[in-house]
Parts: sequence; C-alpha cells; structure tokens
Amino acid sequence: MGTAFSTIITQHAMNFIEDPRWQEQLALNPAQFFRAKSLILENSIPRFNRPYNIQQFLTYSKEALGDYEYQIDEDTSGEIVIETGLTGYELCSTGILTPNGKEAPTYTGITNTYDAETGNVTIQAELVKGQSILCDFYTDGVFDYDLDMTQCRILGLCMACDWHRQFANAYLNVANLVIDKTFNVRSASEHMRVNTERLRTLEQMLSQELLAYEQKLFALKYVNKTIFPTPLG
Repeated sequence: MGTAFSTIITQHAMNFIEDPRWQEQLALNPAQFFRAKSLILENSIPRFNRPYNIQQFLTYSKEALGDYEYQIDEDTSGEIVIETGLTGYELCSTGILTPNGKEAPTYTGITNTYDAETGNVTIQAELVKGQSILCDFYTDGVFDYDLDMTQCRILGLCMACDWHRQFANAYLNVANLVIDKTFNVRSASEHMRVNTERLRTLEQMLSQELLAYEQKLFALKYVNKTIFPTPLG
C-alpha cells in the first residue's frame, strides 16, 4: 500500500499553506475538500522534477469521486435512509441544501452513516419541503509506492507553490474592488505584495529542497532497486 493523497494534503501541504479556509472546508465537507485538493496535488506532481527520472517513481492510482442529491418532497423528521446506489467509497460527507432565494443554497453539514456495500446513507434530521440532502463521496488517490518523509515534504511544497500562485493570480486580487471602510487601495496593494513574497519564498524553498534531495541521492547512491522498485539511476 502506497502513500495516500490525503496524507500529503493534511500532513504536509497544509503546513506550508496555513490557510484557515482549508481547515474550515475540511471540517464542513471532508469528501468535497479532498476532491478539490487532490486535483491540486495531481497538477503539482510535475514540479517534483529532480532527479530527472523521479517521475517514474511518482506513479499513482487516481482518486474516485461521486455525488448524489436527495430531494425533500414533504416535511419530515427522524431517520432517513437514502439509497444512493454508490458503493465502495471510503468517505461520504452529507449536508442539507436550503434554498436561499436568488443566492446559492445554504449548505449545512450533518453526520451520516454510510454503508459502502449497499450505498445506503442514513441520516437523522428535521427537514422541510424544498430542501435537499447532498451526499459527496471520495476514495483516496494512492501513490504506487510508499514515499519517505522527504518526498512527502517536497510534494507538499509543490502543492503550496501551485496553490499560492493560483491565489495570487485570482480575479479578486487584481480586479477593481469597491472601496469602503474595510477595503482601500493601500490594503489591496499590501495584500498582493505579501502574497507575491510568500510565493517567492515557497518557490525558493522548493528549489533548494529539490537540489538537496538530488545531491543526497547521488551521495548515497540511492538509486538501486532495494530502495526504489522503479530504478532512478
């Protein structure tokens, strides 16, 4: 069994990103959180490019995703069993979607019991007509080999670099915003400067760690089949 995507995300990438919204998203809807962050991890793997043939070792099985929405046609309370037909997942997160006029529905996370063999999801809730239950499913992506702490740390840094680059280039960071008591041009400029400096620092850290890792492999002749099932030499 190789290293799981969730291990890289929670134990390494989140240490570098330090974004409280990630903690909030993880607590609210773990399945949806891992679905979104796994995509960032997959896209960032090519950043781990030293030694030149490390990519041969970073092969993986992709994550599995699913979702199911259960409409509430009449007011109800107590136990509800939702027959989703979606079986075999490792994780199921559920939440109540409440209509909010022209705005997006309000999502309220609730606990559930998921039977991976039948696909049934059981919840306890008081619901009203017009609401719905959203079930998000996730099975972890897994690298083919067990990664050591250095490899996990580098992948976490790769994720952090990609995340901060996306965040720094986000529309809200460069668009003309309404100026009020909570926002002014100076604060926007300072915000962008801090983001840019943080990204530069992370990319420098990644470059240094990739170089140090490559030098370590060379010095220890760490390229044989007893260490890497797929040779790196």
